[in-house]
Amino acid sequence: MAPWLRTAMEFEASVWKSIAAWIGRKPRVPAGATAHPYLGAVSTVLWVFIVLSAVEIPIFDMLLHPWPWVRIPVLLLGIWGLTFMIGFLLSMLVNPHAVGDDGIRVRHGARIDIAIPWEDVRAVTLDQRGYETSKAVQLDGTVLSICLISETNVRIALNGPLTVVLPSGEAVVTEIRCRVDDAGAFVRDARAALAAAPH
Repeated sequence: MAPWLRTAMEFEASVWKSIAAWIGRKPRVPAGATAHPYLGAVSTVLWVFIVLSAVEIPIFDMLLHPWPWVRIPVLLLGIWGLTFMIGFLLSMLVNPHAVGDDGIRVRHGARIDIAIPWEDVRAVTLDQRGYETSKAVQLDGTVLSICLISETNVRIALNGPLTVVLPSGEAVVTEIRCRVDDAGAFVRDARAALAAAPH
């Protein structure tokens, strides 16, 4: 199977799993950990696309009604696209960042889930940064940035190299940056848990 097709199928599966998790009210937060959402930065944009897609479906259905051989495939494609966008939004909702006794979980939807044990964490700080590209995952040497709206606001400095798994494969990193809706609360929780963790 071609790598691009496998990636597309994995992404599709992750969207449907996220919809199921939301329906079952099962956010992926480790027991005892505190969830830290990051959806707020992009929720408005995603909802605009969702609403526009929902409006387009009946309009195209009405316009193409005389040609059922065109209308039916376009209708199915529109419904799939709308469901996919809702699932993408829900994937970020049910997969928040998390801070707990075992460490930090940095996430982006259902496809990025990086577990960082406390023994690997040196410091967690507020650090607002902007990026020139809109790519969600950016790797610059050993610095991994998980961006939203081309921005991160939390910096996690590591004690040494850590191997993480990304959609593109494994990477060795010494610093991870991410965006959190309430970066201050994330940093406070992380620092308190880091201070309480066995050393």
